[in-house]
Amino acid sequence: MLTLMDTPPFLEDMEKKAKQLAFAITNALNGKGEAQLLLRESELLAVSPSSLIHIIKGVFRCQHEDKTIRLYSSGDLLLAPGAGEAGGLSITSEFGAEISVVGKDAFLEALIADRDLLSDWLAYQNLETRIGHLLCSLYIAEEVKHQPEIRQYEEGFVIIREDDNPQEVYEMITGSASVTAKGYPLSVIKSGEVFGELSFFTGLKRTATVQALEPCLVQVIDQQQFIRIMKYRPALVDGMIRTLCHRLVDLNVKLSAPR
Repeated sequence: MLTLMDTPPFLEDMEKKAKQLAFAITNALNGKGEAQLLLRESELLAVSPSSLIHIIKGVFRCQHEDKTIRLYSSGDLLLAPGAGEAGGLSITSEFGAEISVVGKDAFLEALIADRDLLSDWLAYQNLETRIGHLLCSLYIAEEVKHQPEIRQYEEGFVIIREDDNPQEVYEMITGSASVTAKGYPLSVIKSGEVFGELSFFTGLKRTATVQALEPCLVQVIDQQQFIRIMKYRPALVDGMIRTLCHRLVDLNVKLSAPR
């Protein structure tokens, strides 16, 4: 689950449990789903109304009118309402996506025939309801106006190129990427880590190249968005500062080492 604010650990644990249940449900429905490929900006509820939708690959922005509620990603399940029943809700693909669709009637028949499937589905729905309520409690204090930009990089694509001018800082959502400088390997960036912050804060040219080791989803944060994130995602900003301080300390140690 991708959100626009820092989320407490217990909410992240609930999301992991929901993903596990979704995996069990889709396995039990194996063979009943119809695969579909969607273009960027496809409206999910219009494409497959009255159906159970499994997101195989992609990211979808869930909005009510012009307010972003949450982002759905690979592994999530959605029970789409019928035509005209969305009530102003829209779920739109951020990129091209792959989904599997089970019609409402076929899904109900499967639930009736398989008690374990029914139990998993009820547990999944209960978790999703609780997650929704908790997200509302996070957002309810005031409207969150930050609209994240999410980019997708396939394996081998360069995310940051050495010596380029900095415009943005990045957060790895899913996937991993290698870090090299002057052709020498330095480290690997993993899910949840922030990178590109040194050049972003100092204004100096990029000191390393970051290249996707596998398909990656990356949140991109520019100067204007960073001001908003300081308010709504303080834990992310704290992580950036800590990472930057650690790297500066490491650099000082290397510079002061006897030659």
